[in-house]
Amino acid sequence: TREAAFSVTNRIIESDSVVPEVKVCTAALDLMLQLLNWDFRSNTSDPKINVFSAGVRQDGDSLRRSECHLVQPGSDWRDVLILSGHVGWLLSLYAALRPKFSREGYWLDCPIAVSARKLIVQFCSLTGTVFLS
Repeated sequence: TREAAFSVTNRIIESDSVVPEVKVCTAALDLMLQLLNWDFRSNTSDPKINVFSAGVRQDGDSLRRSECHLVQPGSDWRDVLILSGHVGWLLSLYAALRPKFSREGYWLDCPIAVSARKLIVQFCSLTGTVFLS
């Protein structure tokens, strides 16, 4: 839930040391990235719209550090991806994490920073009918 996400990220940001929640948050960000790499196209031969019918893309099992796929979710995903506030939360998380991990001297290669950057890039690549005309 949203409250759990805020709780975990607040614990990470407010802690003076690395806490186990960093690994949990990194794994969650990686999962979000994998979800954004689904093939969002619905089956046009089916008269019902099933936004969950799509499978995982077959163009690669995992993303390399510099890889990003063009994501074109349909308008049915607007509430989940755009209006939900997830992008704003992610950008705020990234902004809050940067000073914390920069002080510790490993910002660029910090796993949570790498995962957050990949997810930000993937959100920035969204295109298609998920946006209003």
